[in-house]
Amino acid sequence: MRNGRMEKCLFPCTKAAETLVNAWRFEIDKPLFKSESPEHDVRLAELGLKLERLAGFRMFLPENLLQSSSELAQDSILADFVKVQADGALAMKVQNGEQQVFAVEMELTPKHIARYKDKLASYYLADTVDGILYVCGTQEIVNCLAEADEAARGRHESILHLALEKDAVGPGEKVIFHRGKMQTLVLS
Repeated sequence: MRNGRMEKCLFPCTKAAETLVNAWRFEIDKPLFKSESPEHDVRLAELGLKLERLAGFRMFLPENLLQSSSELAQDSILADFVKVQADGALAMKVQNGEQQVFAVEMELTPKHIARYKDKLASYYLADTVDGILYVCGTQEIVNCLAEADEAARGRHESILHLALEKDAVGPGEKVIFHRGKMQTLVLS
């Protein structure tokens, strides 16, 4: 990436993909190694690398892996993430010492509020999603997601946590997400 734009994107050859498949602790029986937006996937990978460096990090599975395994689609925790087609599932040990599993979404371009509302409503219907971490390309997207969350959650307490991409992947030993006006979630 240079100046926020991808210059080259390389995909693994079949032999490399087979080697990667054999390295996972679960079966990859329906491989989904495609990308509708290589730039999105590269930037999500950069976020994943930042999260892996946090002390509380336990696991991160991107969408392609979540969608590539029938085993994960039937897992008691990850099935909801597969069904909703989360960009990723992140397990972290949080401030109080317990492990939580968050849906990770990376939103780089603004979309219509109805689309956000539908996605968020799906998360509120899921039983195993402890929170939704939205990493956004612009403040406009943050504002639209906050508005969509108000409409989507009904009587549920908000589980939406928002951060700008530049803050989430920037330097530092923690990632700070905001929920509402005064609440924060600090991943460290």
